[in-house]
Amino acid sequence: CDADQPKEECATAITSYLDALSSGSLQPASDPAAAAAITSYLDTISGVPPSAPLSGSSSKAVTSYLGALASGEVAPPPSEAVGSYLDALSSGSVATPSSGGAITSYLDALSTGSTATSGAGMASYADAISADCDADQPKEECATAITSYLDALSSGSLQPASDPAAAAAITSYLDTISGVPPSAPLSGSSSKAVTSYLGALASGEVAPPPSEAVGSYLDALSSGSVATPSSVGAITSYLDGLTPGSVATSAPGSSAGSSSLDALQEQPNSSSSECSAPASGGSYLDNL
Repeated sequence: CDADQPKEECATAITSYLDALSSGSLQPASDPAAAAAITSYLDTISGVPPSAPLSGSSSKAVTSYLGALASGEVAPPPSEAVGSYLDALSSGSVATPSSGGAITSYLDALSTGSTATSGAGMASYADAISADCDADQPKEECATAITSYLDALSSGSLQPASDPAAAAAITSYLDTISGVPPSAPLSGSSSKAVTSYLGALASGEVAPPPSEAVGSYLDALSSGSVATPSSVGAITSYLDGLTPGSVATSAPGSSAGSSSLDALQEQPNSSSSECSAPASGGSYLDNL
């Protein structure tokens, strides 16, 4: 993983390490230098200067994500998803991860088996959310940006896998305003709830909320009157209460009139890596 080398090689090396953690054959503590190498690479390609404070680094996000993989809380991503994430960080279309959830949101969207669409405006939603959803900016602007993205998912003009950086940006913002520290375990992040909710919108299982409802939800998270969402139901129950006539549209496999609070089961696809473990005497750090 050198900034001057092809990212495909780095993606393969990182994926091999992630697979080892997920299988239980390795623990993060047994090779801490590997986590440091990944952090250094992510910071470098995303433009974090060496003199930046720890809060601007991906260090805590990487540590949290690796721990979630080792515990089985998240499934290992395919090499293609890791490569796409590295490209997104390098191009600036996704920000340096500030939490484990920000990493998971992006990788999960690319690991669901959805086919990404193409188009000139594909990155505009992530760009708008990243620009308008800042803790120091008025929440109305962020609510408008998020609502625009949710409407695109609901209309079928976009799929979550088409713009995974948008899910990562939403997760990062919700975690920030609800007080989730960057070092928090993935279970404390909004990552899985956001991923499930976006999937439910895209499938037609829930109706898109108006901008006012989204704004109210952001205010509630920021004030602490609503906890960081841990499930899709935590998001839909609040938004549905503020959305008149929010009966879920019928979706394949769902009964007419079913509530948007119905449990949604996520079964992310795991992918076996083509890369093998390091040769005798070597280490995952050597590959990285």
